[in-house]
Amino acid sequence: MANIIFGQEYKEFEFDGKVSIRYKLINEVEVTIYDEGMKIKQFTTAPSGKFIFKGSSEKHYSIQFEQEGYETKRIAINTDNTRGIKEKIAPYRFKVTLNKKPIDRKLDHVNTIVGVIEINSDKTKFIHNTPTI
Repeated sequence: MANIIFGQEYKEFEFDGKVSIRYKLINEVEVTIYDEGMKIKQFTTAPSGKFIFKGSSEKHYSIQFEQEGYETKRIAINTDNTRGIKEKIAPYRFKVTLNKKPIDRKLDHVNTIVGVIEINSDKTKFIHNTPTI
């Protein structure tokens, strides 16, 4: 028999996805996690292009995806307004597509956020507020 704890507050949320180039999943993409601008974790994607990140409530994260020869992408994850959530929220899954870096472009726009993931107004799931990631 499972124990039920009334009033339990969920303080950890899972975000996962896959990285691709065009329609092909790629491995060994460097993924860097920042919390309020400070690097807290760095790893490479699995052979399937998959990555997983668990974040805490009331934080401002960004996830950076880098692969040599491709434009770097950074996605913001905002877990503000998640305090007091009593029901477990399903992991938020998303895909990141890296584009070939133009030959004439010397610098990446690393600090440009291409998408924002945040809790919806009902506090029942995470959503992204941009048309594409």
